[in-house]
Amino acid sequence: MIWLRFHLHALGVALRGIALEPLSWLAGVLVIAVAVLLPMVLHATVGALAPLLRDIAADPEISIFLAPEAPPEATVALRGQLEPLLAAARADTPGARFKLREVPRGEALERFRIEAGRAGGAGALDALKDNPLPDSFIVTASNAAPARLTRLADAARALPGVDLVQLDAAWVQRLAAALGVVTALQWGLAGLLALVVMAVTFNATRVQVLLLRDEIEVARLVGATGGFIRRPFVYRGALLGLAGSTLALGLMALLGHALRAAVTQYGGAEFAALAAAVPVTLQPVEAGAAVVACVLLGAAGGNWSAWRQLRTHP
Repeated sequence: MIWLRFHLHALGVALRGIALEPLSWLAGVLVIAVAVLLPMVLHATVGALAPLLRDIAADPEISIFLAPEAPPEATVALRGQLEPLLAAARADTPGARFKLREVPRGEALERFRIEAGRAGGAGALDALKDNPLPDSFIVTASNAAPARLTRLADAARALPGVDLVQLDAAWVQRLAAALGVVTALQWGLAGLLALVVMAVTFNATRVQVLLLRDEIEVARLVGATGGFIRRPFVYRGALLGLAGSTLALGLMALLGHALRAAVTQYGGAEFAALAAAVPVTLQPVEAGAAVVACVLLGAAGGNWSAWRQLRTHP
């Protein structure tokens, strides 16, 4: 009971110190909230984009185009050269599946006509005298490593009669690499902003020590230990971290809902999936971990500042 009474006393002193300087307290809370908000948003954005990226890149395709003037015999010959390449890819990539599909130039033109009709430009194709599109092959790959797809695309590009090869997953690979950079940046930024949280609590605690120096002197005269004197400042730093992280979560929710509403309003149904992917909060475990981390950082900053001030000004 004595232990609990000491801690309740320390909490009461911390709250009284907040009441003495409410504007300075609110300023510290706001600074911590802004500092914590950015890594939270980055983490939630990366977490929302990663599953979407996996879905997009689930079955990448390699498009192999012949020259527009290539005769039908060239298409037959190219199929005979592609099938051994796919057999070799299946042999050295256990679990991967490769499917080869031929797209004749007539089918390609018809697909293009349908897409142009949806876009309102079907009439432009009527002026064409000949079909400008080439015959092509599409290789669909499942559970294949990006490096294996790249080697397969390079091998197809070297075949005679091939005019152009496009690896449709290349941009997904670049996006995945960019997400990796953002993830590393996010953790580096989180470490840097952890120092900001400690610096804010350090300075706020230093001011409180100066304001309460008379009470600290009286407590020393009656035999209070250093831990007893520092405990209210530890609580104050912890409360500062708690309020700042909670405000950051609230700001993240407000900004996320506002952005979702804007995307839905101006993008329409076409951007419904994008609007749903806009992060509005962290996962419960992640949000709890962020709050606990800020509380511990605030408590550490408050304890360090109080210890330093009491040691410098005994």
